[in-house]
This record gives sequence, C-alpha cells and structure tokens, in this order.
Amino acid sequence: MGRLLRVLVIFLFVLSAAALVLGAMLFMKRELLKGRTQQLERHVIAVTEAFLEDKPAEKAENVFLGRDIEDCTPTVVENPKLSTFWDAYKQRLEKQDLDKMNVSSRRKELMTCYKLDPLKTHWLTGEPLIERDEFGVRKTEGPGTMRDLLAEITTKAGVQHQILNETRQQLKDLREETIKTIEELNGRKKELRLRLAEIVRLKKEIEDLKETIRQLEKKIADLEEQKCALEEKVAEQEKKIKGLEEQVIEHKAQIEELKREIKRLKEIDPSKVSIEGMVYRFEPGPKGKVAAVNPNWNFVVLELSDEFLREIAQYKGPVAPEPDLMITRAGEEEEEFIAKVKLNQIKKTRKLGIADILTDWQQKQIQTGDIVAF
Repeated sequence: MGRLLRVLVIFLFVLSAAALVLGAMLFMKRELLKGRTQQLERHVIAVTEAFLEDKPAEKAENVFLGRDIEDCTPTVVENPKLSTFWDAYKQRLEKQDLDKMNVSSRRKELMTCYKLDPLKTHWLTGEPLIERDEFGVRKTEGPGTMRDLLAEITTKAGVQHQILNETRQQLKDLREETIKTIEELNGRKKELRLRLAEIVRLKKEIEDLKETIRQLEKKIADLEEQKCALEEKVAEQEKKIKGLEEQVIEHKAQIEELKREIKRLKEIDPSKVSIEGMVYRFEPGPKGKVAAVNPNWNFVVLELSDEFLREIAQYKGPVAPEPDLMITRAGEEEEEFIAKVKLNQIKKTRKLGIADILTDWQQKQIQTGDIVAF
C-alpha cells in the first residue's frame, strides 16, 4: 500500500511538472498571440487611417475645353468640331487628401471577437454577456464586432482598389490622348515650319519687289522729267513748224501770184519768158538733210548745204528753180532710197528749204536726219 501510494505521489508529481511545463508553454503562446493581435490592431489602424479613404470623392462637372479636331482649311470656322474625350473623364479621381477612415475611435470593436448583448449582463461583474444564436454558438459578426469592422475595412479597400483601377485606366486614356495630341502637334509644327519658311521667302520676294518698285518709280520720275522736257521741245518744234507752215502758205500765195504774173507776161510777149525751156544744172551729190517732216501737209523742211545754195544762186530769173531731190538714208553697205521731193521754196538767210513730197516715188516714211541728194 505504501508502495502504491508512493508510486501515485511520484506520478502526480510528474503530471504536475508536465502541467507546469505545458502551462508555461501555453503562457508563452498566449503572449505571442496577444503580441500578434496587438501588432495587427496597431497596423490595421495605421494603414486605414493613413491610406484608406472614408468615402469616395463627389462627382464634378467637366468644364474642360475639347481638342479641336476640325480639318485645317483657309475657311474660318466659328464653331469647329471638338473631341469628346472629356465627356467620359472622371474629374473626381483628381481630388486628393480626402478624409481617411477613423479606426482609433472604434478600437474597442477591433478588439471584440464576439458580439455582446447589451441587454444581458453578468450577475457578478455587470459586463455584457456574449450573444449566442439559436444553437448556443457564440456570434462573431454583427455591429460592434471585429469581423464587422474588418468587413467594412475590406469593402472600403475594395472601393479604393476600384478607384485605383479607374485612375490607372484614366491614365492610360490620358496617355493615348496625349500621344494623339503630340503626334498632331508634331505634324502641325512640321507644317508650320514649312509655312514659316515660305513666309520668309515671300517676305524676301516682297522686299525685292518693293525695291524694284522704288527703282521703277525713280525711273518713272526721271522719264516724267524727260517727258516734260521733250514735250517742251515738241511744243517748240510745233511752234516752229507752225511758223514754217505759215511761211509755206505765204510762199505758195507768192508762187501763185508769180505764176499769174508769168501767164500775164506770156500773153503780152511769149518770147520774153520761157520757163519750160530753162534747164537747171546741179552737181550730183548730197545737198543737205531733212530738218522736219509734216506728213499731214505732205511736205518736208530741208536744211540745205552752202554749196547747194551757191548753185541755186547762179540762176537768175523771175522764178527760183524747183529741182526734184532724192531722200536717202545711210545703210550698212549703201544708201537706201526713201522718197523724192520737189523743192518749191528757199529761205537763204536760214539755209532752209521747203519741198513737197512726191508720193508716187515714196518708198518709206521720211525721217528727220535723212540725206537730201541730187
């Protein structure tokens, strides 16, 4: 009996030692689980309050100006066609620093694993009792429990993740729109560079044309001055021609008077005057040059040489000689025949003569400076 009692005491001692060891081990595990739980609580609170938004941003109306996608033409377009990119743009995703979820004030919920029944309290401590279902199982979900709070955190994290995905998608859309805009701008810049080069070239051409215009205007001014001087000379020449025409008319009247006198004299004594029998002899060669031409009256003014005037002065009679003279023009090889004229009046003091143009002999228009020859 004593031996049995001794064995039982030893066995109980061994069991007590084992229980002590297991208790110590269980206490260490309890401290480990408690430390883990507290760490999880602190980090859940830190993560949610630092990064988890309490509610999404409110929607905002887009008032951004759309990109002009109308073709570039010289026609002015008052209301060009615009891109509809901003219609689907979510401006609310741009809002920052929204209110974060406040979990510190609900830390007690985070520490409560079972749902407590506020209507039932412990008879000794007065604390609420754990609520059970119809099967007597402790409830771990419902308002005020850790599970409910974690579910709320999970739901808001899902919303946050959805917002993140929407932001990523919107960033992709923005990238594509930006690429399109960049490509379009690059094309426009290339086109603008070409147009700017064309503008620079045209400006240079305009400046050159302006310089040409200035030179032409200067030439026009010079020509206007020359024109005025020539007009003055023409007026002076016309005045001279008018005076010569008056002299021609006067001389023609004198010729007619002389012809009538000759006719009268012939009737008196035909043997006294014989103009038809008069022979004029002149040395062949140049006799002067054309000083002026009047195509309207069909006569020319001749500038006679001194030699020709001396030859004419040799003839004495009631009527001055009226020889036929040739008008020639100097050519490259030989003189060119132009026309034939009949000398009918001489102004010895001015060395001028007036001759009628014989149109039957005229080959070309007589010009000032043409040679007069016999």
